[in-house]
Parts: sequence; structure tokens; C-alpha cells
Amino acid sequence: MNFDESIKRLKEICAMLNDDKTSLEETVALYKEGVALSEECLRRINDIRAELKESEDESGEA
Repeated sequence: MNFDESIKRLKEICAMLNDDKTSLEETVALYKEGVALSEECLRRINDIRAELKESEDESGEA
């Protein structure tokens, strides 16, 4: 799943978590999925930041 798909899925999960019809079991499963997706998205963002910083350092730009 790419970054955009992960964000889309996170939005879907948020909507389902806000739905009063979602059972407790579904809520727990959705929460766990959402945490895992958000951690993966943050990891990707941090990787990109590191790449950009490295690129800036190599080019001598700030």
C-alpha cells in the first residue's frame, strides 16, 4: 500500500470509528489497523525528510 492509499484508508477508519453502529470488536480491530498505518506513514515521512536533508547537505544548500 502506498502513502496515498494509506492516508485514504486512515480516513475510512476514522469515519468507521465515529460511526455509532461499529461494534466494540470492530472498533478494536480498526484502532489497531489505524495505529499500524499511522506508524508506517510517519516512518515514510521521516525517511523522506532524511533523504531531503542528506540531499541538501550534499549540495551545500540549507
